[in-house]
Amino acid sequence: MPHARLCERICKYQLRHGRHFHFEQPAGSSLLHLKIFEVIRQKTAIARFDMCQFGLRIPKTNRFLRKRSQLMTSSREIFHAIHGHHCKDQHEHQRLEGNMVIDGQHQRLTSFSATYCRGFAKVMASKLCGLSHSYVGFEEQVLTGDDDSLDRKSVV
Repeated sequence: MPHARLCERICKYQLRHGRHFHFEQPAGSSLLHLKIFEVIRQKTAIARFDMCQFGLRIPKTNRFLRKRSQLMTSSREIFHAIHGHHCKDQHEHQRLEGNMVIDGQHQRLTSFSATYCRGFAKVMASKLCGLSHSYVGFEEQVLTGDDDSLDRKSVV
């Protein structure tokens, strides 16, 4: 729980100082839905997407890794850049299990998939380098279908 408390403090700090934050977790992780994030969720939206849509695959192969992810963000621009990029199964996916060899080194596939692929990093960098960001609003929260965000009356 220390990790969750630290993340919660950083998110609140950013919001309190008029700054944005972006907090990524694998889909299915309950971390973003803990009670300590309740107030923060009311001021953000959670974008859901598949990393294979940004090019996550085993190097030097065409074996994509779906890796469903979610990103709690306060930025409307970041949310719209990644939310809803779900795989339509236009390619095969490698299961996230076992080991592989990358540049002569053995690496667990789960460890490899925890890194950000170049395509995702490019999208995030291009949006983060934008001159202005607006805060997410009710429209983005409705798109995510998060029940606890629908009661929200105002943005930060």
